[in-house]
Amino acid sequence: MMWRCPKLQRYWTEVCSLIHAVYEIQLEFTPLVCILGYVNDVPLEENEKLAVARILYLARKLIAQHWLDEALPALAELRKKSLKS
Repeated sequence: MMWRCPKLQRYWTEVCSLIHAVYEIQLEFTPLVCILGYVNDVPLEENEKLAVARILYLARKLIAQHWLDEALPALAELRKKSLKS
């Protein structure tokens, strides 16, 4: 459900767009990357890979926190949490 739900597909698209805007890379839009956080093949420095993996982790965490909500987790909340880290 974290991948095939149409609402969450839109959410993951927005998360990947956010990462693209910040790091100027196009993540592979797959469950391996988004759900499992596999970023080893991403052409970034190690510290940037760690930051992208952390953003993906926070995105998954927000899904869990808002699982019973009607609305999607807000990207503003993801930005706020990722800046705190």
